[in-house]
Parts: sequence; C-alpha cells; structure tokens
Amino acid sequence: MKNTIIAFLLGAIVTVSCNSKNNSATESKEVAKQTTAELYACPMHANVKGENGAECPECGMELTEKVEVTATSDSTVITRDTLEDEVSLRKIKTRGEKQQAFPTDQIVADYFKVKNALTKDDSGNAAVLAKSMKANLDKAKSSSIDKRASAEYAKLVKEMRENTSNVVGSSGGLKEQREYFAKLSKNMFDFIKAYGTTQVLYQDYCPMYENGKSGYWVSETKDVVNPYFGAEMLHCGRRIGAVQ
Repeated sequence: MKNTIIAFLLGAIVTVSCNSKNNSATESKEVAKQTTAELYACPMHANVKGENGAECPECGMELTEKVEVTATSDSTVITRDTLEDEVSLRKIKTRGEKQQAFPTDQIVADYFKVKNALTKDDSGNAAVLAKSMKANLDKAKSSSIDKRASAEYAKLVKEMRENTSNVVGSSGGLKEQREYFAKLSKNMFDFIKAYGTTQVLYQDYCPMYENGKSGYWVSETKDVVNPYFGAEMLHCGRRIGAVQ
C-alpha cells in the first residue's frame, strides 16, 4: 500500500511537470509569433530587422522595409526594448576605437569639398579636389592602430583611393563621377564610424538616385543639399541622422 501511494505521488509530479513544459512551449511559440509579426528591415542592412521606425545599430537608418520572417530566421531583430542597449554598446566600442585612432578631419574635409563641387554641377573642380583628397590619403599613416585594425584600415583606404582616382579620371562627366562618389560616400561613412572625427556630421539619403540603392552621402550641415542631382533637384532627399 505504501509503495502504491509513492508511485501515485510520483506520477502526479511527472504529470504536473509535463503540463508545465507544454504550457511553457506554448507560451514560447506565442512569443515567437509576436516577435516575427510586423517586422521591418534596414534599407542598408537587410539582416537587421525590428519594429517599424527603430534605428539600425549598423548605420543609424530607420527600419522601414516591411518583411516576413520566421521564428528560425538568422536575422538580427531589434526591438525598442533592446535598442538602447545595442546602441550604447556600439557607442562604447566606437569610443574605444577612437582612442587609438589618428586624426581624420583632413580627409573628411577633402570629401566635403568634392561633395560640394558635385552639388554645384562642377565636374572640373570635383576632379581637382578628388585628386587632392587622394594625395592626402596617400600620406595617411596607420601606425597608431593595432595590427588587426591596420589591415582593415588598409583595405578601406585602398577603396577610397580607387574611388577618388575614378572621380579624377572619369570620362563620363558628372554622371560617372557621381557613381564613384556614391561608393566613396559608403567608404567615408565606414571611415568615420571606425576612426572618429571632431565634427558633428550627418548622413543624408536621396531615394531618387539609382532607385534608392546608393543615394547616400555624409554632410557637414543639417540642410540637405544633393550631390547626385545638383541644380536639377538640389534639395531632394532627407537627413537620416547624425554619424556617431
């Protein structure tokens, strides 16, 4: 009789435990369903997904591209509850990189000169200024950066040299110069994020350029002045946010 009672009690405990696990699994499925509903992706980083309007920790853009994902997706999901911590960690990492970085303001200033020439539809001056920018890139040293970061720096600066050279030697006029400037702008954004600057800068975006695929640039002013269309659509675009 005593053994029967013990067996009954053990059975009851197992049943309760199983029910608890089933309830937990059901709740997990509900949470996953809620998490994967109404998700939006970053226009620049499609793997970053979250609530509409949340800020992408990679580039600072708002998540605006509606997507459908499953609970097993490998995407980075950004919710408003976790966004603040994600951004804070990124800022701490960036500050740490800046502590061992070299001055970048000269290269940034050169970039703005090229940008401003393109806003004025001045192909000749854009070429001259891009040549000056390349000369300063050739002089840039990475001795203050650790070995691993130095390799990343070398790759980035190599791309910037190539793109400035193509702006200089372009035979396709403003149209072709602007294509290389779009690539240079991507380089510049990554450069500033990695090595810092003493200036307050902004990232702007024109959805009309190249069907919205590459119409980004870095600006020193809050006013949107479009380097991709110049006088044709001088103020077309919007400011995404500060480059931090």
